[in-house]
Amino acid sequence: MSFRSDARATALEIRQTLDTAFRLAARTNGFVTVEPEPRRGKGRIAPLIPKTLAWGKPARVPLPPRTLDARWAEAPKTFTLTPWHTATEGMWFLHAGSRALCVRISAKGEVKVLRFRPLLRRWTEV
Repeated sequence: MSFRSDARATALEIRQTLDTAFRLAARTNGFVTVEPEPRRGKGRIAPLIPKTLAWGKPARVPLPPRTLDARWAEAPKTFTLTPWHTATEGMWFLHAGSRALCVRISAKGEVKVLRFRPLLRRWTEV
């Protein structure tokens, strides 16, 4: 499978996971944690990521535009989603060599998935 198809499949999987988590939070009127790795427990959910992608941002890949804090490029943190369709702000990076994916979630629960294109040296929305 190519990085492009892995990126699209991963973007779709993460969006569906976040959508499911928001619905679960609303239905249970509680908080739901979206984690990079699956763990057991009530209110926890994780996307299924292809084995061809690794967590983190390679050093040679620049941060996406309007990203001021380089700490986001470190190990992925969990997102906490609320019944009111809000979330803790955060960012996940996945990569396959020099190609990278960035998943951003805003405090308003808005999700944006970006793909780094090494030949163009820029990020584009998936």
